[in-house]
Amino acid sequence: MVIRDFSFVAASGPAPAEPVSAIKLSAATTKAKSVSTTTLAWTGATGTSVTLWINGTSKTVANTGSYVNKIKGGKTTSYKVCDAAGCSNVVSVVT
Repeated sequence: MVIRDFSFVAASGPAPAEPVSAIKLSAATTKAKSVSTTTLAWTGATGTSVTLWINGTSKTVANTGSYVNKIKGGKTTSYKVCDAAGCSNVVSVVT
């Protein structure tokens, strides 16, 4: 068999979108003296544990749908929650 000619035409259109994660994350912060307490709440995560990202640092926590983080000093802190299927929206709070 001899192939005399070959051509390839790529499909036109945008690349397929990444699947939208089912995880929704929210945060509420209170401050007492110089310590800020941020309560995170999420829905839609699967599995017994999730990966919680705090300013780019990961931490494995139980998938209870909530987590409390205490921070001393004022700064912006970003959070997201991930399971095996994807990650939540990023929530940033000023502490």
